[in-house]
Amino acid sequence: MRLIIALLMIFISSSAWSKDYSHLHQRVIYPDRLLLPTNIEKFGDQYFIVDCYNNRVIYSEKIDAPLVEWNRLGADIPMSWPHSIASDGHFYLVDDTYQNRLLIFERQDKKFIFRKAINDISKTPHRVLYDDATNAFYVLGAWSQTITKLVSRNDDIEIEYTKKMDFLNGSYSRSIHIIDGLMYFISGPGKINAVSYKDDSYEIVRSHKVPQGFESMNDITRVGNFFYLTATHNRMLKCKSLDDLPACENVYESLGIKGNPYFFSYFDDTFHLTEIGTSDGVIKFDHDKNGLKSPQYFHRY
Repeated sequence: MRLIIALLMIFISSSAWSKDYSHLHQRVIYPDRLLLPTNIEKFGDQYFIVDCYNNRVIYSEKIDAPLVEWNRLGADIPMSWPHSIASDGHFYLVDDTYQNRLLIFERQDKKFIFRKAINDISKTPHRVLYDDATNAFYVLGAWSQTITKLVSRNDDIEIEYTKKMDFLNGSYSRSIHIIDGLMYFISGPGKINAVSYKDDSYEIVRSHKVPQGFESMNDITRVGNFFYLTATHNRMLKCKSLDDLPACENVYESLGIKGNPYFFSYFDDTFHLTEIGTSDGVIKFDHDKNGLKSPQYFHRY
């Protein structure tokens, strides 16, 4: 079932999902295991896993605690395939992807209080990030090719603007990642585009054409002196430079990945990666200047 769902996720449009696959939305399918986890993060003393096809975000003080002991964020808020979570330490934002909305929670002591939903923020919001440099949240609309900037103001989260990213040429883009002061947009039209975002211009600084088979990219990060790129199906590149992507090393098998590698995150002084589809779980990596090594696995199925 996991493989079938994963393939449908990739090849069927959001409108088709909403119409024909409603039975897969707004309910937890497997309470005791992960089903296509897309994002893991740590904010303060809590770990968060965005358990996409289980339509939930769960959190715990212990990353290795049994999943049935994790708490569910907004348990009374029906979600439809959320993909990511971001926080400034006070507000927690979740992209409720297949309901085209953003969910906003506020931490009060040890409780997370649902504040509001921002509806129609984009078409399939697919990645939300918080950036310390600009004190702002950024939401990528995968099908609308938009970036929405949100800020904390007057004890609330407000939209600063929404802009169309014309350089994506109408292509589906799954992720953004901020590296060394630039925002990287992942292979929409077969390219990785690094843009300036602090001045709100989104002007392209660098553009890199991806090799054949990597058009459907998931994420990018940098570890020491190397870039790592994840893609569907079952591809993960290690690159010294993005200028010669075809020469990069495919490290998928050597790092012991079994599913589709998805989103990267960094906390507890180490890198983490979710994997989805044929194997659902979280991978933790030791690392040094030469890149990722010594994978450890959590909640893998």
